[in-house]
Amino acid sequence: MGNLKGDTQLCAGKYFDLYDADKIKLPPYKADDLADLPPKVCKAKDRDILLPGMKPEEYAIMNQDWRSIHYADGTEEFYDSRQDPNEWENLAAKPEYGDAKAKLRVAAPSAFAKPGPSAKTLKLVIDGDQFQWQARHVSRKK
Repeated sequence: MGNLKGDTQLCAGKYFDLYDADKIKLPPYKADDLADLPPKVCKAKDRDILLPGMKPEEYAIMNQDWRSIHYADGTEEFYDSRQDPNEWENLAAKPEYGDAKAKLRVAAPSAFAKPGPSAKTLKLVIDGDQFQWQARHVSRKK
């Protein structure tokens, strides 16, 4: 996969699922044709995407330039998506990236929901085409 003509970075490969193919009227393509996608795909407005984690206070925020990961224990990762797409160098501790991290942090949630019940405490009950989660009755062994 290469770049589109000129200096436009091919963003469609990594962020392809962010664009509505019907709205931008992409032509039929094969997997190896991604380099030939119309330039307007890459000119779509960038935005910050929030990806929730498995625990409260865990999340990732990404856009076309940066990826920030915040863990519940307060540790973080921060990557330059354009210069380091494989995320080899964690920039989180480097002070020169403080402004970029702060801009992404604006998209972070300020409060987190309490975790729901553990899957181990629930069972899925199916009745015809209806289903629901119910509390699992745990029998205590004597």
